[in-house]
Amino acid sequence: MLAGAFRACAAGACALLLVAGAVVLWPAVEPGLLLEAGRAGEPSRAVGARGTRPDLGALEPLRLRPDEPFTARFSGIWRVARSGPRRLAVASDGAVQVKVDDLEVLTRKALARHARDQAPLSLDAGPHRFVATVQGPATQLRFTLIEEGGQTREFGTYELVTRPPSRAVELWLRAGALAGRLLPFFAGAAFALAVPVFFRLRRRDPEAARRLLRLAPSALAVVVFLYGSALRLEALFDRCWREERPAWAERLLPVVRAIHPRSVGWTIPRGPYTGDPLAYLRHARQMRHFYESRFREPMFVAAAKVGLVVMGGRDIGISVASMVFSAFAILAIYALGATAVSPLAGLVAAAGFALDQWVVHWSVEGVRDDAFAFFIVLTTLLAVRFHDTGARREAVGLGVAAAGTTLTRITSFSVIVPLFLILAFLPRERPSRDRIRGALLAGVVFLALTAPFMVSCWIVQGDPFHSINAVTPAYYGDGAVPKDASVLNMFRASFRPFRLLDTAFLGYTSYPFAAKWHFEGFWPPLGSILSILALLGAPLLLLHGRGRILWLVWATTLFPFVFTWRVHGGDAWRLTLFAYPFYLIASGAALHGILRLAGSRESRREAKSWLDRQPLVPWAAALTGITAALLFAFFGLYYLVAGEAVRSGRSAIVAASPRDHLFFVRGFGRPLATPNMYVRNSRGEPAEMRIPLRPGTDHRLALRINPLDPERKVGETVRVALNGASLGTFALAFDPDRFGAYELAVPAALVKARDNRLQLQGGFVFWYLTIEPSPVPELR
Repeated sequence: MLAGAFRACAAGACALLLVAGAVVLWPAVEPGLLLEAGRAGEPSRAVGARGTRPDLGALEPLRLRPDEPFTARFSGIWRVARSGPRRLAVASDGAVQVKVDDLEVLTRKALARHARDQAPLSLDAGPHRFVATVQGPATQLRFTLIEEGGQTREFGTYELVTRPPSRAVELWLRAGALAGRLLPFFAGAAFALAVPVFFRLRRRDPEAARRLLRLAPSALAVVVFLYGSALRLEALFDRCWREERPAWAERLLPVVRAIHPRSVGWTIPRGPYTGDPLAYLRHARQMRHFYESRFREPMFVAAAKVGLVVMGGRDIGISVASMVFSAFAILAIYALGATAVSPLAGLVAAAGFALDQWVVHWSVEGVRDDAFAFFIVLTTLLAVRFHDTGARREAVGLGVAAAGTTLTRITSFSVIVPLFLILAFLPRERPSRDRIRGALLAGVVFLALTAPFMVSCWIVQGDPFHSINAVTPAYYGDGAVPKDASVLNMFRASFRPFRLLDTAFLGYTSYPFAAKWHFEGFWPPLGSILSILALLGAPLLLLHGRGRILWLVWATTLFPFVFTWRVHGGDAWRLTLFAYPFYLIASGAALHGILRLAGSRESRREAKSWLDRQPLVPWAAALTGITAALLFAFFGLYYLVAGEAVRSGRSAIVAASPRDHLFFVRGFGRPLATPNMYVRNSRGEPAEMRIPLRPGTDHRLALRINPLDPERKVGETVRVALNGASLGTFALAFDPDRFGAYELAVPAALVKARDNRLQLQGGFVFWYLTIEPSPVPELR
């Protein structure tokens, strides 16, 4: 015991020494360069250390306009980590001169056609004096380093400093960089050492081991939250806050960059806010009270207003607001996964959400989708807790969370109403009076918090759903917007049953599921592994009540979006961010189940006993029916949508696709993926397609095909017939910029009532076929 206490004290003392060293040594080195600048003919003024790289944004405090003559001089020390050759490149529209160790290495004239933009350098490791002088007018200045292997990068945070660091500081900076590179090794070694220590503790003190095991997932969740928050903060600084960053940010950034792979980065700077972020900024600045009428729901508008206040009125405040919601969503996802499935499932889901690079990218864009994902997860968590306990506290919390969800996106009525109704009837084990009272209490709290906004919109705009209908014109794109534009009228005007079913089927399956899973910078196979686990784990969630609540929330929340993802702007990746936590929890559920079956004989016996108790015939019938329905939706709807369009007098496109099997009868190879779309090859044998045509109507067909061999100057000859009657013969030609287009006229006399066959003879690559029926004269 005494030895353990001594080791703990020694570890604590080392940690305190490291923290003290960081506090003492960090202020001893100032990242960035000293800047002196002024207008032409006027004395220069010093600004001080500016950022980590030479940047003309540093001139802002001097109120120098980019379109007027000025001179700016950046000076400091370039810390070269490794000796060897490299190239220094500059991009600017002004005149630039660079000196290294007082030797001129690069000179670039303003707007010169053949300006010298790169300079070869061979530098020894150590400090080198660096001076860059820029003469305006100029709006752009960017330096990049091209390493010996051709890798291009910008200057690192502590690569440019204001003065030569002392030996102690230099050693500290090198140690920090080395520790960052070795961090994964240290983490793995610590885990490898912790496992035997834990098993030894379990033999000596089982109760202490159980307490430690219960605390471990929560502690790991906090670590995941801190790591995900650090990634989001780095993205905020690199993408949105590149100018006038605080000093602590310059010291924090190298630490964050050291704890993730170099392939992970957020170096693409964004421009001024546009679209939704710009609209939210405008509404936030105009907001007088929370429930005032507007076509933007008030929750994220209020959060953006808080962000603006915190950031002193700067636009960056809206990115801070969305980033905070994204970070706290990590903890909410862990809590939901741990409550609904297991702590392991919660950790897997939280880690996936924390690390996904697209999630991090969008978290600082200043949109409400991170806030919506947070409130949806929180609502689901409280619904699961209310389902388990039926307590009034959970009912009140559920009503508050549901109101936050709806006041973030008004379409949330699609999930809140079914959720409250289900919780009034389930679980059956609890008395019905308690269930109904709890659901009513949650509903009363929900209405008390949401009704004022809808009433305000009703009084001022004459429409309680103004926040939905007011943005409907954006879905029309560049087309004409009717006066009565609304969501219902839009669907009523374009209602086609099979197309609507196909849109919903893809909206619930391939979209948005296939668009997630972006971990390329961390470990590329991770996305595929998690997506496969999600497909395995999703059915497992249906086996217990908590998992069914997750399914209900996911399906009903996604419901409004499965019908709009094909309209203008409706397929944006961020719009279905809220569905991602449920996919990740399903991944965690599958991993939890696999590990339980692999590691516990009792779990295997329970699983076998459960399977033995299940009636075989009903399960087989259900699985057969589900499989048949999915096959019909996947292959049949694709064919029926084209036939529906042609019968209604609209054009239809038959494209090569994994879903196209009902169109291609014989003579075609399997669908092959290209960078742009799928193709099918026909290598000379008779090929036949089944196409939908409208009886009694002339048609125009447009074949989009290419020769099999692009190198041949004279392509194959392709003969085309419909139902055995010749339509024409084409000599294929190859155009590298586009695929060939061959027009065919189909007289009404050749069209059969059903089962029209298009025959093609020759070798070609099929892209797609356009079917356009002639317009039917209107009856008067």
